[in-house]
Amino acid sequence: METQEIRELRNIRERLERIQEDLEEVRVRLARLTGEAESFEIPPEWMQPRLRVWHEIHQKGGIVPLEELHKIAGKIGYDLRGLGGFFGGSEPSLTRIAGGKVALTESAVKKVERYKDWLEHRGPSRGEVITTARC
Repeated sequence: METQEIRELRNIRERLERIQEDLEEVRVRLARLTGEAESFEIPPEWMQPRLRVWHEIHQKGGIVPLEELHKIAGKIGYDLRGLGGFFGGSEPSLTRIAGGKVALTESAVKKVERYKDWLEHRGPSRGEVITTARC
């Protein structure tokens, strides 16, 4: 059973992750304004594998059969037993729909669009993680 303390700590972690995203966005905007070399927003480390899953689903129209999700997630390195996290929490990224299919939520689509440049230019292809430190 999840205690109140655990829920509070998870909420704090989620807020800190959003702050980290906001800081990265500020860094990128500042780099663009000052003319620093190559600048695109790098997703936080915790998001990078998820983003790759969302991106593959997005490229397939945003809706895939559950079996296809399993293939995509397995290729990226997920243990299929851990996929429930995509469907829960305060901001689910996937939702089940009719016909045994899953669809990206609006929040996942927004993140794919937000990190489009990273996905196209630097997105890891074999599960490696790129930190938010300057490239």
